[in-house]
Amino acid sequence: MMETIVYMSGTRWDSLSGTDKMLAKSLARTHHILWVDHPVPLTSFQDVRSHLIHSLRGVTENVATDITRLRIPALPGVSKPVVRRSTDVLVRRCVDAAMERAVGPIAGIVNSSPIMLFPSYPEGTRLLHLTDDWLAGTNLMGFTSSHLIRVLEANIRSADAISAVSEELAAKISKFSGRGVEVLPNGCTPATLAPDSRRRPVVALVGQLNNRLDLDALESVAAAEVQLLIIGPRADGDPVVRSRLDALLSRPNVDWRGLMGHDDVARLLQTVSVGITPYADTEFNRSSFPLKTLEYLAAGLRVVATDLPSTRWIGSPAISSAKSPAEFSKLVLNALREPVTQELREHIDATARSHSWDSRAAKVRTLLATGKQAPNNSVGHPTEQAAPAGQGRPDDVQPTVDHALLTRFNLPSKGFESLVRAKEGWLHNRVELFERYCLPSVRAQTRKSFHWIVYFDPESPDWLLDRIQDMSADGLFTPIFRAEVDAAELLSDIERVTGRRTQDLLTTNVDNDDGLAADFVAQVQDVQCSQLPSAIYLSSGLVKGGASVYLRHDDRNAFCSVRCTWSAPVTCWSAWHNQLGGIMATEEIGGPPAWLQVVHGSNVSNRIRGRLVAVDPFADRFPGLLDDVATVRTLELVRDALVEGPVRLLRDGLRSAIKAVTIRLLGRNGIDRVKVFLGQNRREIG
Repeated sequence: MMETIVYMSGTRWDSLSGTDKMLAKSLARTHHILWVDHPVPLTSFQDVRSHLIHSLRGVTENVATDITRLRIPALPGVSKPVVRRSTDVLVRRCVDAAMERAVGPIAGIVNSSPIMLFPSYPEGTRLLHLTDDWLAGTNLMGFTSSHLIRVLEANIRSADAISAVSEELAAKISKFSGRGVEVLPNGCTPATLAPDSRRRPVVALVGQLNNRLDLDALESVAAAEVQLLIIGPRADGDPVVRSRLDALLSRPNVDWRGLMGHDDVARLLQTVSVGITPYADTEFNRSSFPLKTLEYLAAGLRVVATDLPSTRWIGSPAISSAKSPAEFSKLVLNALREPVTQELREHIDATARSHSWDSRAAKVRTLLATGKQAPNNSVGHPTEQAAPAGQGRPDDVQPTVDHALLTRFNLPSKGFESLVRAKEGWLHNRVELFERYCLPSVRAQTRKSFHWIVYFDPESPDWLLDRIQDMSADGLFTPIFRAEVDAAELLSDIERVTGRRTQDLLTTNVDNDDGLAADFVAQVQDVQCSQLPSAIYLSSGLVKGGASVYLRHDDRNAFCSVRCTWSAPVTCWSAWHNQLGGIMATEEIGGPPAWLQVVHGSNVSNRIRGRLVAVDPFADRFPGLLDDVATVRTLELVRDALVEGPVRLLRDGLRSAIKAVTIRLLGRNGIDRVKVFLGQNRREIG
């Protein structure tokens, strides 16, 4: 029985033929293809409405030899936060149902969609294939960057292998994910070339007319009075782009045909002499691999293209690269005048055949069969490639420990902390801090082999419940609602979330208003403990107060971790973070700052500590978290070192002495009663 490959596309089957459709057709030579449409609103597409019941039941329709299509319905406003959640549910229901009905065993799942999550169906190797730079393409896709990033991160965690359409994009995603990324460029369908006698001195542009184009270059070609054939639909939402295209398409030497079928486009390209790829020099385009460039070569054409990395990567003498609009039109005129030699014709044909869709499909089959990147063609994360054994381990290696990050968000608390949490606006402020510091810092971890449990009060207000659903939609953390968490419940929750796949357990405390360095998880997991259980402290960190940052060394900080065996489990919550050393061995690890404490108005106990430092040396370790830190002048550093720093040390010494005496006289519960008494008196006086 033929095996099935599920192809989750970024387009619909009846859209303009592109990467997904061409790759799926080539894969169908050896596998049955279950094609999954991009989700679209029911109100806008009659065919989606008429197939609604079938889609929900996973019933597909035949659209090509060994290819069946599954339409995905969505509610109106598919890019809105509430609707996005419903779309995720609809996608998983429809796809899981269709996979259960598949004609053969599931060999793999190829996901090239920027908004669809991998299905929950357990079978098949999962390949995440990025056909465009989703991180830079927010304005083209209509979704917020935060949502696209959440979906991308969730799919990276689920993927067995990752591929990208260009070397530029592969390197970018490798750095983002901390994993190796296979380069899987676009392809073409080599054609039987027409004789030169059938070709006219016409220049062709194929593809969507949108703001990805370099309109200056395109207008320069039209102004040269050459015959310009344009094939493709308009997608010009920008009024300036729309106006310029109106003027361009109305010129007498421009023949615009609009949207055409793939076979019709191929026949027209057999009648022209030059193909052009005038792309604007943007971050999105630099990561792209224009499909049209190879299609021109497949049709036997010379090509003039913008000087982008993918153009240089093909490396064909039939492609001329332009760095300016004037040079672009000049190269087009040169290409029209110069005859195509037999040698160049043979080179064009050989290049097209070496980049065929069948060769690309063969690479996909290899990735699905092995479940990992081929080492000769993958782009690895720089720190991962150069790391010695046991350091910088990529995620596609089997984890050696079950690692759970633990966060108390708004668990009901007693004593002094209950007064802080009762203050007006505390919860709103806590959510803002969580989204500003904690959430993005965990999302930015270079090693993704961990799980994150965040505990919430079951009595949380409705607005917070909605925020929790949105924040956890991509699976970055698992929300659990409890009035309190005892040791047995904690271990049960951890075992359920991690799946208990290894011999060892590692837990880390993460406060919901603080942040982690991007390599925090990797550092903690790589610590070699002399005995188990052991408390692990990464002793160097930063303290952020207002627009300033302070470097602090703390051997017993709150970002504590505990490693143990599952046979004798204990966690980082088994004692106060600064008292874990009393019940187990400790490992204190130095190095660059590994954590960020944020001092703000509703802190329970944190305050400015450490020495004032310039932020530049640490910005890359905490991406996005230190953007609002001010530049420090030399005079400020001197003043902090000579005056303000010593004052802070004296203050902390006095507080520690008073606290030690109070604990000795009244016990730890007694000091909390003192805090409550003082806090209540302040409230009454205020």
